[in-house]
Amino acid sequence: MLLITTPLRIFLFDPETGATELLREGDGEYYGVSWGRNGPVLSHSNQANESLCSFADYRGVPRGRLTFQRLGRAPVASPRALVQPHQIECVDDLVLVANTGMNCITVLGANGSFRRHARLNDVLWDRLEDGDTGNHFNSVHRSGERVYVVAHNHERPSAVHELTWPELEPVRVHTTRAGWAHNVWIGEHGMVVCDSKDGSLLAVEQDRTLWRPNEPNVITRGLAVTPEHLYVGRSGYGSRGERVRNDGGVWMVERKTLRTVASFRFPGSGCVNDLRVLNAPDECHTSTPFDPRWLELLRLGSNVAALSRYET
Repeated sequence: MLLITTPLRIFLFDPETGATELLREGDGEYYGVSWGRNGPVLSHSNQANESLCSFADYRGVPRGRLTFQRLGRAPVASPRALVQPHQIECVDDLVLVANTGMNCITVLGANGSFRRHARLNDVLWDRLEDGDTGNHFNSVHRSGERVYVVAHNHERPSAVHELTWPELEPVRVHTTRAGWAHNVWIGEHGMVVCDSKDGSLLAVEQDRTLWRPNEPNVITRGLAVTPEHLYVGRSGYGSRGERVRNDGGVWMVERKTLRTVASFRFPGSGCVNDLRVLNAPDECHTSTPFDPRWLELLRLGSNVAALSRYET
């Protein structure tokens, strides 16, 4: 089973049967999804609602929502704010956030309390009309004693920043030929990233395309790897406005042969921002086992716009 986020909705998807169930919609553009011992955590990356929500109990009460701030012509966000957060990962009792607008990784407590920003360079914002262009960090993943942060890098080649865990001290920057990269997997092919602009997966050290679907004009974003399969999120090309309502999808790839065994489309769902495997070990994400009762917790409060106003 896969948990899939798009700008408008969160789906539960069974790749064995193709069955799709809508779990949640209506409280902001959904981006990252993860879970810890207390339940699922969602990040939202709206232009006007930059926030993160942790569902910490079975009453459906959002816990630990950071107030949003807007980033306009000049930085106005609180030093502790999240600005357009992208993919996230729960590690132990912490939440690691790709705090994209603020060009850093932000560490939160399990209840959403601010711990610290981990800065990878001196650029303070993703992009401003005046000033240095940032890295547009897309995802963060802890693998063993390292944390890997994927940098889109705008029109520059994408890179993967390697950090120590738990100190989050920079060790190395892996430059790639990928464009708009998302997600990282450390496995039998070394370091693999979604070469999103090319619509493929790239083995970084070998500098070779590992897999590409038989479909033009697509973006690869969202990656999960089980012992048997790779699941790759599909989005169509287009402006950011068009991506909200175009067709999303998922490719299921046999891990041993790297052969695409199934392709699924979600008409009008919007682009796929993130996907997670619920019922099997996933080498692209660190998390505790998923409690099936949390699905009901995700359903609670759907379509309630007031959710976006919760604060710590």
